[in-house]
Amino acid sequence: MMMQICDLWEISPIALREIWKVVHTEIALKWQLKKYISIIDALRKTLYSPTLVWWPLQNAFSIIKKYEQSSRKYYWWAFWYLDNEEMDSCITIRSANIRHNWDLSVRAWAWIVADSEKEKETDETINKANWFFSILWNNTSFESFLEQLNENQKKVLWICLWHQAICKQNWMRIEKQIKTTQWVQKEINIFSKKQNVWFYNSFSPIIDNSDYSDENRNIYQYSKNSVSMQFHPESIISINWFEILKESIIKLIKN
Repeated sequence: MMMQICDLWEISPIALREIWKVVHTEIALKWQLKKYISIIDALRKTLYSPTLVWWPLQNAFSIIKKYEQSSRKYYWWAFWYLDNEEMDSCITIRSANIRHNWDLSVRAWAWIVADSEKEKETDETINKANWFFSILWNNTSFESFLEQLNENQKKVLWICLWHQAICKQNWMRIEKQIKTTQWVQKEINIFSKKQNVWFYNSFSPIIDNSDYSDENRNIYQYSKNSVSMQFHPESIISINWFEILKESIIKLIKN
């Protein structure tokens, strides 16, 4: 797949990378994009990465369909940025699927080759999943993270789920909304102006001991070294997104 869009440039020696209780083998490949391939074409051709399902893709999908008893659903995605003629991206290889009834599932896997030992491969998947749950259920991790930020006087802009985490840290309740605001553009009052911003959430922080209502939702707050908001100002669906971010960063710098 990569040879279709790149010329092979450099391959690093094999190395071991220790990640918590799992040790990965690692080879770094440095590629140079072919001159006639645009970065958008490169992104298009490398979607559905074989990193997670192996290669060739059609054969991998057939094996998965044959041997796996349930759908994998959404278990990975990609982060990427595009800036003029530069692009970078990465994929997540560990994520959770949370259903409406709060059932949570995490997928972990191991590569099976000719000399694999099934017991060790099983242990590997358990260690990978446990690493995820140790982060998810470690109640001190976020508190320690905040303490380090405060000690170092780091200024942080928090958005969406992180806004809820900050509010919960400040003893606010996080309540499920009566009506979800998933993928919703909504008018709010901010900086003494009415702004249309994009929400993507089903839970909200509630101010004080109030009952849940739209009026009692905490959707924006700022304090020393911190500005947080429930909506997504970075989205193009948020009208005047640049002005909102600009004012928020100014508040952050001045606090």
